[in-house]
Amino acid sequence: MPTEAPVCHLAPVVDIPQPAPNTLPSIPQATTDPNSMLAAIQALTLGYNLLSGQQPGRDGAAGSDGQPGQSDSKKNGAWKEDDRQVGKIRVTNPDDDSQFVDVEVINRLVMKNQTTGETWVWTR
Repeated sequence: MPTEAPVCHLAPVVDIPQPAPNTLPSIPQATTDPNSMLAAIQALTLGYNLLSGQQPGRDGAAGSDGQPGQSDSKKNGAWKEDDRQVGKIRVTNPDDDSQFVDVEVINRLVMKNQTTGETWVWTR
């Protein structure tokens, strides 16, 4: 009686299908320059969207070979804070009301594009 398991020497009829690899954008080096940081964040976002199966939008897509995407400079002008309304919230320890901290929070924020004059408002 043989002690070895039977072996089949026939090649498989059909190759096992393998998924194609994902082609991801390269991530540019982020330096202290805000534009390079933004380009790196946009490339990371695009890679995440590709891996998660989400369709990336046209805005913010990285250029070829890891170069930052080009966009309309008027659209992405310098945004500056135009107005801020704050309030205070007291956060207390649920076990001891004598332990608390007062936190200043933003209730309303208005940003203005210095190039186009466009504004956006965020409200809590």
